Amino acid sequence: LACATGVLLSTGLSSCQDWLKEETYDFTQPDDIEDSDAGATQWLIGCYSRLSTLFNGNTFPMVWLYDEDYLTGPTLGAGNFQNNGNINSMWTGLYELIHRCNYSTYMINQMANVEPRLKTAILGELKFLKAWSYFQLVRAFGPIPVRKQSISETGDRNVPRSSVEDVYSYIIELLDEAKVECYKNTDKEYVAGRVTAGTAAGLEAKVYATMARSSGCAAASRGAAKAQRKPTPIPKSSPTKNTSSTDMKPSTRWSATHRLTKSPTR
Repeated sequence: LACATGVLLSTGLSSCQDWLKEETYDFTQPDDIEDSDAGATQWLIGCYSRLSTLFNGNTFPMVWLYDEDYLTGPTLGAGNFQNNGNINSMWTGLYELIHRCNYSTYMINQMANVEPRLKTAILGELKFLKAWSYFQLVRAFGPIPVRKQSISETGDRNVPRSSVEDVYSYIIELLDEAKVECYKNTDKEYVAGRVTAGTAAGLEAKVYATMARSSGCAAASRGAAKAQRKPTPIPKSSPTKNTSSTDMKPSTRWSATHRLTKSPTR
């Protein structure tokens, strides 16, 4: 009788444990994502999906209306918004997107069964999304915390604010890599609606333009100097005899573009 009772109790407890076991139907756990091309893409789409929340109901664009010059002054990145719930939504939403990108990068880098070119392109798109997020944050709030890695990698939850110059430098670093790693819109593997190499290059141009008009951002001058072409040297003529300006006819002179042009008749 004692043995029979024990068997019944153990069977009942086992059955209860089976009843308490939950299966997820509407949420994907990280362990549920397979190591494959489809799995890596799933990590990426999870990051893109965060954008829909940011732009839902025009919440995100409305934030910039609270940073007009007549409200906060002309200083870019002052972060001197009027009190509004949308401001908090913008801050948390963008950092949630950054966290998703960092964690997805961490998980994808551990995958061994993803086609190499696809893996590179996905990582490039994640870098773009991070750069875009930091570009929004630094313009709105000025010095901000920069998380380059997932908390799962570092375990560091407290990150100090970085200077505006350092934030822009990191944005440029991300976009420099993204515009090389992402697919071009002419590549057969490109999926319509996703970030391309041209998208990253276009955002980088806008970042440089913003840096150039932002007072106090020393990185702008360095970026402009890097992008500026060297001036074309003025060709030297080799006359058969010494020729001065007085030797030339009064009706001719060199223009600023070094073309021989006629001067107006006086």
